[in-house]
Amino acid sequence: MNLCLDRTQQFSTFLDEVRRKIPLELPFSRALYEVFLTQSLTTQFQPIVDLKQKRVIGWEALTRGPVESPLHRPLDLFYAAEQAGVLFELDLLARQCAMRRFGKEVEEGDKRLFINVMVGALATEGHVSGMTHQCLAELGLKPDQVVIELSELHPVADIDQLAKAVDYYQQQGFRVALDDVGAGYNGLRIWSQIRPDLIKIDRYFVSGVDQGTEKRQFLESMVNLAHSFGAEVVAEGVETEEELRIVEQLGVNYVQGYLLGRPSCTPQTHINYTWPEAVLSSLNAQNTAGGLAADHWLTLQPDMRVEEAMQEMLNQSQQDFYPVVDTSGRVHGMIWRRDFMNKLLQRFGYELNSRKPLSELMDDEPIIVHEKAPIETLSRMLTDDAMRVHRDAFIVIRDGRYLGAGTFLDLLRVMTDLKVKSAQYANPLSGLPGNVPIQAEVQRRLDEKKTFSVLYTDLDNFKPFNDTYSYEEGDRVIRMVATLLQAEALPGDFVGHIGGDDFVIISEHPLSEVETLVQRLIQRFAEEAKRFYRAEDVARGGIEAVDRHGEMRFFPLMMLSIGVLHVAPGLITHQQKVSSLVTKAKKAAKRDPRHYVIQRVDEAEAVA
Repeated sequence: MNLCLDRTQQFSTFLDEVRRKIPLELPFSRALYEVFLTQSLTTQFQPIVDLKQKRVIGWEALTRGPVESPLHRPLDLFYAAEQAGVLFELDLLARQCAMRRFGKEVEEGDKRLFINVMVGALATEGHVSGMTHQCLAELGLKPDQVVIELSELHPVADIDQLAKAVDYYQQQGFRVALDDVGAGYNGLRIWSQIRPDLIKIDRYFVSGVDQGTEKRQFLESMVNLAHSFGAEVVAEGVETEEELRIVEQLGVNYVQGYLLGRPSCTPQTHINYTWPEAVLSSLNAQNTAGGLAADHWLTLQPDMRVEEAMQEMLNQSQQDFYPVVDTSGRVHGMIWRRDFMNKLLQRFGYELNSRKPLSELMDDEPIIVHEKAPIETLSRMLTDDAMRVHRDAFIVIRDGRYLGAGTFLDLLRVMTDLKVKSAQYANPLSGLPGNVPIQAEVQRRLDEKKTFSVLYTDLDNFKPFNDTYSYEEGDRVIRMVATLLQAEALPGDFVGHIGGDDFVIISEHPLSEVETLVQRLIQRFAEEAKRFYRAEDVARGGIEAVDRHGEMRFFPLMMLSIGVLHVAPGLITHQQKVSSLVTKAKKAAKRDPRHYVIQRVDEAEAVA
């Protein structure tokens, strides 16, 4: 069928032929006939989110039958079409409806439409070639805005024919995704033959991936395999923060699921979920006085008469303070409502003051801070001032001009939020940054293509010490390690606490300086650790304790082991790989008589 001459007429003829094929004696035949007669399919759009950019890059088009029809549910709709022998034709109609809706709703050229195409439809000789391309041209869309999703849920009779069809679409500029990977019929052969641009991993492997090791191992293997084929990975069915965290760690490129956004009748660019880093960034914007400055407060001018100011204040009676600002934006002072009214309500107070300029009754020494002043500084200023004259507001300026004002309650609220968020990302025992900020620091250096080293420190023989001397003493040792690492770290180094007796240092200093630091840390710890043992245990060089097999044996004094991973730019793209390699380095250090090893990442390890 040649659609290029008169697509509208030929598509209408195509639909007529489909309707004639539908056996009327089957259940739902009439409803299915109506679908093809009225082209009354509806399309919903579920967002697909780029994990690196934290933004929507496109939507998967999900087909539904008419709302009042018994074929509204997609399972019923496509089952009826399969029974009637018009499954591929329904697939084609759904595609056309999705593209038409997308063309009407989306103007941004960098967003993509993911449309489902049955593998069998593309591999069939009778497939209507060119219809998708022609429809896009009429809508003013380009092929690179469309990703064709091939489902693995149906077997492929002719993979060679499918490969030819996929190659044709890719040459036209379309991208091709293999959908439902891991839950279908076709396996690795179809991967290797059609070379998809994207792999969409079935939700089975994503759901509950944080609750056990098996799914995580399967998911990690599929991600690594896809990347080795040069394909990007979409994880489907992400519904919890824990699942999202794991797929991010494993290097998944894109995610789709209810946590990020549900299907909608119109393509939504808003993401329902806010990443913890974004929350912290938002709070960090309020780490300065500028983040607390509100401009909705009524301001008064210094040359106003008191009687005029009083009338303005009566009209805005919910305020307790009024910044005094001239027309150029220069701040002159503050009127405190209580003090102002008390003065006017005194005997003869109004008569004596009503015609004076406001500047004579204002506080000309309020707290005035620059917008970039840290909130800690502001807090000290406001607390000291409140103790002196009971003031609870401040004025914020930018370039010497009034920007806004804030209250003591605003400040307390933000400082409380910051403490809560800080507690969520800091190790409670040491106060050092925990896993989330550690991962972010590694990823930032990878993204910026920095050369850096990761030092993974671990305590040898810590458990027998902990069991023998008590957990309280063990906590004291861990706090000592945190203090030691912070004191000895090189300028600019990042120190974090993974948990337990595991710490990391991230350093961009030359490797020779890093090695000197490692040697110094091991020596200093050996000296400090003796303070935690009884004199007789130090004298004999260790303690008797029960090992993991339940047997009593001798354990030497605690020592610090450090595995160092030196990362050159461009070899690794995701922090999860760094974590894996530096863990191996730490294990090697525990076997080394020097108590440390230094390993460099080479190209073989980076892609392993």
